[in-house]
Amino acid sequence: MCTSWIEDYREQIKSLIPNIEKMVDLDKKSYQELIFVSCDKPIDTGIALQSTADCVGMMERIEEHARTNFLDQVADETDKFLDNAYKAEYHGNRSSEGILLSSLPQDIFSFIGVHINLMQERLMKDSVGTDNFLLFLSRIFNRLQFKQAEYRDRLLRDSFENCCTAANDFLRMVEKCEEIIQKILSNGDINEEGQEKLENYLSGLLSLYSKDASYAAQYCSKHIFSDISESGAYSNLFSSSWEKTMVQNQYAGIIVATIKDYVGDELLDKILHVKALHALSSATIVFYVERLVARGLSHNSRKHGVFENDEEALNRMRGDINIFRTYFEGLASENRSLNKSLKHFDVLNTIHDCLAHACGLSEGSAEDIILRLHLSINDTNLTKFLVQILWRLMAPEKEQEISQLLENGFLTGGAKSPSNFNDHYSVPGLSLEYMLRDYQSGGN
Repeated sequence: MCTSWIEDYREQIKSLIPNIEKMVDLDKKSYQELIFVSCDKPIDTGIALQSTADCVGMMERIEEHARTNFLDQVADETDKFLDNAYKAEYHGNRSSEGILLSSLPQDIFSFIGVHINLMQERLMKDSVGTDNFLLFLSRIFNRLQFKQAEYRDRLLRDSFENCCTAANDFLRMVEKCEEIIQKILSNGDINEEGQEKLENYLSGLLSLYSKDASYAAQYCSKHIFSDISESGAYSNLFSSSWEKTMVQNQYAGIIVATIKDYVGDELLDKILHVKALHALSSATIVFYVERLVARGLSHNSRKHGVFENDEEALNRMRGDINIFRTYFEGLASENRSLNKSLKHFDVLNTIHDCLAHACGLSEGSAEDIILRLHLSINDTNLTKFLVQILWRLMAPEKEQEISQLLENGFLTGGAKSPSNFNDHYSVPGLSLEYMLRDYQSGGN
């Protein structure tokens, strides 16, 4: 740093006057008192020593001011570079492994690596220089973290391919970070305490890149279901054509075929590909239930249900569920971790059973079936909201009756505090709770 001469000066003074730091009291003297001593009077040793001590104190303040300015300049220059890097147009290219990658990680960390190497050479000459170097790294990592959070969503919004590219790039950024740190530590100039500081500085950035990679992989589901929403499957699920014409469950087939088209090429890193599949299973359930809820809310008759033939409609729904589940079971046979996602389809079976009970095609008590549904939703208000919609679909004339039953107190657990679905890691379209809450509040 430009203030290294100040350190040399202070060290020389300390070697000559060991107790000099105890004498530093800059606030009590003006610069004139510190600097000017009359030459035509005998020099008072005490005054001279105190003046020297005060000069040392002044130097400390100058050094701190210079250090602060230096770190602020590092932050400003890093921000400017990262702004340009993230705003550039990147296009994913297939790697030798077949996944989509861009040059963003290389562009960012080549620049960062050069500057880190330069500062390491210039600063790490003594303990003070090492401390300054660690402060420099702290500021660099802080700006990397801030700009990644600022620009992440911009890289995901345009297309499925861009989303895959961003997910893979974020994962590579983890690797690039680790490579830089290994290179820093390989010189052996940082002691154990410094290494601990370095790990603390870096941990937040590595965590952010890893979580963002996972988020981006899951966000791919939004692009896929955006495409599905533009197909007939979106507007015609639970319609008259769904009930009477599409007897082979063609709309469910369209949903599965669209998912296959997108994920078949495996454009994501293997770990991220599995995360995307988990998200797609949740997105499929939420999409299907959302269409059912929308159909129920749009039904105004208080005498007749939505369907002309309730039994046929329930058979169609059972066929849809089987198509979804069969597809994801096939994926789970190749990735065992997906078996957990298969359990989420139980809520569709329970909703089917509720509809069957509402129209008198199922035995047993309404309380038992509703309690099963409540175990999946785990929010009393949302369970009541959904149950009333299900009865409106099949037996609107019994909606008041079921509403009274719901108030009998057999549901337990109360209402949960709304989850924060606006935070940095909440992927739209993956939460049944959020979808129901959104409809309940009139958001759709």
